[in-house]
Amino acid sequence: MQSRALIAALAILAWGSPAWPQTLQPFATMAGPTDAPVDIEADTMTYAYDAKVLKLEGHVVARRAGGIVRAQSGMFDREHGKLSLSGGVIGVQGRQVFLADEAFVDLNAKTAEFRGGKQETTTTTETIQEMQGTKLVKKIVTVTTTTDMAVLYLKEKVANPDAPKAGKNTLIIHGSTVQEKEKGKYTAQNVVITPCYCVGEPDYVLQADQAVIDGDRAHLTGTKLHFPHVTLPLFPLSLPLTNRQWGVLAPQFAFTTVGGFTFAQPVFVPLGESYDLTLTPGFFTGGKNSAGVGDTPAALGLRNIKGPRFGVEWRYAPVQGTTGSITFDLFYDADQHQLLKPIDAPIAGEAPASSGRGIDGVRGVAHVLHRSEGEVGIFAVQGTIATDAMAVPDAAPAASLDRFGDILRTDIGAWRARGATTIGMDATLMQDVRIPDANEPDRRLFGAERRATFQRLPGFFAQVAPNPVGPLTFGLEASAVQFAPFAGPDATEKSTGFSPTDQAAGPQPFNAGDVARAPAARGDFAPRLAWAAPASLPVDLRLDLGGRADGYVEFGHLERDHSRAYADLGATLGFPLERRFGSTLHRIEPQLELRAITPSLQSGGPAIGDPADAGGAQYSSSISSAQQNLPPGIAASSGNTFTTRPSGDPTNPLLTLGVPSARRAFDEVDGAAPSTGAVEAVASLDQALWSKSGKSAVRWLRLNLQQDFLLGSGGGGTRVGEGSLTATVQAAYASATTIIRYDWALRAYSMISASGGIHDSRLDELHASTLRLRGSSSERLRAGIDELFSAANLDAVQGSLTGSVGAGGSAPLFANLRFGYDFSQFIDSAQAQIPAGVPNRTHAAALSYETSCHCAAASLGVALQYHDSKRIGPPSVRFLLDLKSLGSFAAF
Repeated sequence: MQSRALIAALAILAWGSPAWPQTLQPFATMAGPTDAPVDIEADTMTYAYDAKVLKLEGHVVARRAGGIVRAQSGMFDREHGKLSLSGGVIGVQGRQVFLADEAFVDLNAKTAEFRGGKQETTTTTETIQEMQGTKLVKKIVTVTTTTDMAVLYLKEKVANPDAPKAGKNTLIIHGSTVQEKEKGKYTAQNVVITPCYCVGEPDYVLQADQAVIDGDRAHLTGTKLHFPHVTLPLFPLSLPLTNRQWGVLAPQFAFTTVGGFTFAQPVFVPLGESYDLTLTPGFFTGGKNSAGVGDTPAALGLRNIKGPRFGVEWRYAPVQGTTGSITFDLFYDADQHQLLKPIDAPIAGEAPASSGRGIDGVRGVAHVLHRSEGEVGIFAVQGTIATDAMAVPDAAPAASLDRFGDILRTDIGAWRARGATTIGMDATLMQDVRIPDANEPDRRLFGAERRATFQRLPGFFAQVAPNPVGPLTFGLEASAVQFAPFAGPDATEKSTGFSPTDQAAGPQPFNAGDVARAPAARGDFAPRLAWAAPASLPVDLRLDLGGRADGYVEFGHLERDHSRAYADLGATLGFPLERRFGSTLHRIEPQLELRAITPSLQSGGPAIGDPADAGGAQYSSSISSAQQNLPPGIAASSGNTFTTRPSGDPTNPLLTLGVPSARRAFDEVDGAAPSTGAVEAVASLDQALWSKSGKSAVRWLRLNLQQDFLLGSGGGGTRVGEGSLTATVQAAYASATTIIRYDWALRAYSMISASGGIHDSRLDELHASTLRLRGSSSERLRAGIDELFSAANLDAVQGSLTGSVGAGGSAPLFANLRFGYDFSQFIDSAQAQIPAGVPNRTHAAALSYETSCHCAAASLGVALQYHDSKRIGPPSVRFLLDLKSLGSFAAF
């Protein structure tokens, strides 16, 4: 039997749920279109014509538009427009399951009330007064009440109408009564909400005297957060019923030496289905540093920031394949008085930093992220822009990569791929945030104070991915790019060739005219062929042949235009050997890799970006005393130096000449092979032990030995390069890794790294690590992108091993509490003195708690920084309360 009279009634069988995903719809959607039929089944249907009442008995089932409602019995009073269902009322729509003992619907008044469905027992404690003899005394008693509750389950997956209670719940709502006052607005009494799906008692619930469910929000009054044995009163809450509703998000707390106590309160504002805003007002209370007040600028670690802040994040996804976000973090620095007057520039001739900070005290950081994919290709933008060099670390209490980089960069690109071929264009915008003098860190990145940082704009490129051509593989890269700064070079760079961030200790004028960098265009063309021996051979043999032709055109300096071309050949020969010992496999592979780079065919002016450049006012190549990546002011190890010592002090070491900026690569990351050519080799021996773990294999031991050789170069002869050892052990509950590199030219270790740890099945663990690098040897890694290792021998003293050592661990305590501790210490083999205000030791501890059902967690962390035994600044405190599905409250 079908009845359209029940359409409106069944449409009322709906009530809301906090935090259900946007794709879900309430039970009202079961009504579907107004002309859609409702299929009703029952063991017995009786229609009383006089009373105009339809009685339904036994296994009542109503289906419509994908929704289903079941009850034991029902009655529809057509004359008065009332519908009642009783006896285990169950409704299923999508991921929602609704249970009640009775449902009463008034179709004329458009109201509904749901009762019962589950026995809910609540135990509370109350304080009462009673007479004992002639005395009035207080007494704490336990009160247990049992209430019939209607229940809504929000399932993790689409509910099964034939088994509605099966499957994991993501949210459970209980209410003694649920009434629909008007269309789309419901009132529930004595509400209990939990997202915790546990076999026993949930880890926590939200209790409310009343919940008003209006559209897609639930407004709770008389709200309490109830943990086992603990109940915390809360302020009235307005919870979203979807994941894209306006509301207050988790507040952000922090405490830093510079900003003091910081607070930010995000507010989420949706702008339709494809756009939203997050507005984040907040403030910095300011640190307690007093340095910098007056005429002296504040140094790093001794600065203060104080004042209001305001963040804006705009996210969008207007069409399929397009997403993005634009974020602004702005703040007014009331402590800008720490820089009252212009200060002298670290290098003569550079524009000094003017008084104050930012733009009349207004400072900020902008982040942009965008990606569009379609048939015509891909367009993407990602970057960061700031008002001044210290804006990023001042505005972001938490660590980020932007805080520790030398530049802030914004990359823009558009490309199209068809098969193996990709063509496109890109640009890179950079802001130099390096600080030559830690006593004068504040510098604006706009206006007169900005530096002559070269930008890549625009650039065009084409690429053919390695593609089979008969027995060979062919690949190709080609590009053309322009380099230009937004600000011209200062007087110091024009006379010495060195920019303000070259960290130079008093560069000497070259008296060679204008030796500053100039805008330029560069073109590159690099084809490559590769061949690999058949897998049936007992050896691993691979050959590749390629080359590169490139050229620079410098605007305004035709005498510097430079072009070159060279070829390179590579060969790899390996002998993989394997042998099984039961379930263990031993693999050993000796390998030899050769790389030959021809001397460059060159024309025009001096080489640009040549790692064999020996420095000085005029270009000269020296494979054994290169200074391409060294600024002047570093102690030299050979005779290619200034003829006089700085300040006439005969006790000071000689200083390197350095390479002027005009002869270095413009984008500060590009390099090339040495113009002298070279033949290089790497010999390695790799061993590993593998064992079976289920259906997969696990490598639990590895030992790799590697040695670099320079077999020939233009004027540099042969030499043994760096040797390295890498050892790794991986067991079920322990692991350890060690890497050691030794520079035979310096007769010193260039890198030492070691780490290890143990843990058990509960993840109780202990760990320790150390990393130490030697400066001059590490510079060699930057010598060129076309080499396996650096053929140039930098003309600098070896320097000292510097780095850090750390250790820590974590273990459970009691009552699901867990304690963790970490320690780190800066170390320097030369015992270099770190400034007193800079920490070199850190102690960090954290206490965390997680409920047994893993629905809630909390942690409290404290970090202390020291310079040797003296504490630097106040402790850094981090607090986190995570209620999983209902959100988290954190301090970072």
